[in-house]
Amino acid sequence: MENNNTSDTGFSHVLQRTGILKNFSISKTITLLDLENIKKEAKKNSKSDEEYKKLFQESMSKLGNMHDSANPVPGIIYAGKKTVVRQKLDEEAKKWAKKLKAGNISKDDLTYLVSSIIIELDITEEDFGNLDEEDVDD
Repeated sequence: MENNNTSDTGFSHVLQRTGILKNFSISKTITLLDLENIKKEAKKNSKSDEEYKKLFQESMSKLGNMHDSANPVPGIIYAGKKTVVRQKLDEEAKKWAKKLKAGNISKDDLTYLVSSIIIELDITEEDFGNLDEEDVDD
C-alpha cells in the first residue's frame, strides 16, 4: 500500500520517508529580473492585451514549475503508477480504516490489530524493506 508520507500531490521527499522530516514543502524564488524578462517576452510576442495576459500567465506557470525534469529538486520521490491490484488494495484499506475509525477503537488497540495481521500473514521486516524499494523504483 502507498506510503503515508506521499502527499496528495503525488510526491514526497526521501527525508519524509525515512522519518527525518515530518512535512516537506518547496518553493522557488523568482527574481525581479526574471519577472521583467517574462514581461518583455510576452509583450514582444503578443498582439493584444488578452494575448499578453495569457502568455504572461503561461510563462509564470512554467517558471514556477517545481517539478522540472531539467532542474529536479534533490530527494523528491514521485509516486509511480499503481497496478490494478494495488489500487484495489488501497481502496479496501481505506474502507477498513474508515470503519475502524468509526468504531472509536483506541490507537493502542488498532496498533495491536495491525501487528496481529502482520504476524498472521508472516510478513517480515525484510518484506517491508522490499516494498519500499519497489515503491521508489515505480
